[in-house]
Parts: sequence; structure tokens; C-alpha cells
Amino acid sequence: MFASLHDWLLVNIGNNSFPGIDDIEWSGCFPVFCWLIWKRRCSLLFDDNYVERLYFISHGLNIATEFVEGLWKVETHGHLHTVIPLVWLALDSGWVKANADGAVDIRSGVAASGGVIRDEHGQWL
Repeated sequence: MFASLHDWLLVNIGNNSFPGIDDIEWSGCFPVFCWLIWKRRCSLLFDDNYVERLYFISHGLNIATEFVEGLWKVETHGHLHTVIPLVWLALDSGWVKANADGAVDIRSGVAASGGVIRDEHGQWL
């Protein structure tokens, strides 16, 4: 089906032909639910006080809605409303941008981290 995890991620992140959920495009739902699954995994491993959410899907949809709405900025001038897309700005040639996150359980010293990297064309590396 997919040659690699990388291919699978690219198809899901960049494809709006998949049906969304509750009027949220798939490209908005997919990264949010990946993050929530990763966050849940880390909580199960590192947080002794973790309580399972009974509303995982609705919580994810609320976050996805905020995520998608955060892609746009509305400027109001009198009665005129202008919608401005908030986009990734291209880097200088030869540069990459890295975003990372991590967590540590201070009691056990166990840590986990992850990250993503984009090139100057906005392509995931």
C-alpha cells in the first residue's frame, strides 16, 4: 500500500480528497489526531496519574477546529472583512526548519522526543 511511513504521512498530510470529519478537512484532522495519539502514548508511559479521556474523538475535533481556524486571520476595517491565509514562509536556499518537542518523567529519568524537518520548499524531510 505505502512504501514507507514517510509516504503514508505525506499522503495524509497533503491530501484533501479524503473525507473530513464534521466539516474539518482531513489535512486538518490528521496531524491533530497523530499528535493526540503521541501525547496519549507518552502519558501512558510517563504519567502515573494519567486518566483516559472518554471523549478522545470530540476533544480531537475541538483541537482540529482550532488548528484549522488558526490557519486564517480575519482583519476588519469598518464593514470590510479581509481573510488572510497564515502560511509557512519559504526559507533561504539550502536551509531547513526543524520543530521538536519532548517530555521527561523526572522521577524515572525516562524521556521521549520527536520532531519534523522541512526544506526551503516546505517539503517534509
